[in-house]
Amino acid sequence: MTNYAIFSADADIDYYNDAPEELFCSSCGSYISSKSYFPSELMVKSLKKDFSYSYDGQLILSRKAKVFLEENSSTELRFHKVNSTPEAFVIEALGKAIFDSEKRKTRFISKCDMCGKFESIVGSTPPFLKNSCEIEQMGVYFTDIQFGSGKEKSPLIIVGEKLGKMLKKAFKEIDLEEVRG
Repeated sequence: MTNYAIFSADADIDYYNDAPEELFCSSCGSYISSKSYFPSELMVKSLKKDFSYSYDGQLILSRKAKVFLEENSSTELRFHKVNSTPEAFVIEALGKAIFDSEKRKTRFISKCDMCGKFESIVGSTPPFLKNSCEIEQMGVYFTDIQFGSGKEKSPLIIVGEKLGKMLKKAFKEIDLEEVRG
């Protein structure tokens, strides 16, 4: 069984641009709030793709992509509207893909004395998972580790084999990278 991580082009958006500073550690910039942040408007004049990533690693979906995932995912997802015209959404996958940082040789850099998180977590690709065999064929998952630096940390989005193939057929702009076990 093959699982995939989803990648796509940049949306030319800074997702956290207007986020309150208290959501982030003043020392390392990591997101420290216990609540998720969803902007009411990303101030985007046009989103040209159904799947695209903000500069700070958030997957932005069109209505078409949202509906596709709602209709096809076998795992629980939540969608949050972040823009009205054009409509745009971010996804929240409740299932977790357990990333194998040892096999991948992921580097955890500069543990923050203030918040206890790492300033940077580097080395997400190629993705390795500990629970690959538990990923449902039509499931969508977030990795348990967020990669990047400061405000720009985000999980990889993992999809099961069958859903990955359907997504690639329906949305040409996405790239799928095979997950290794």
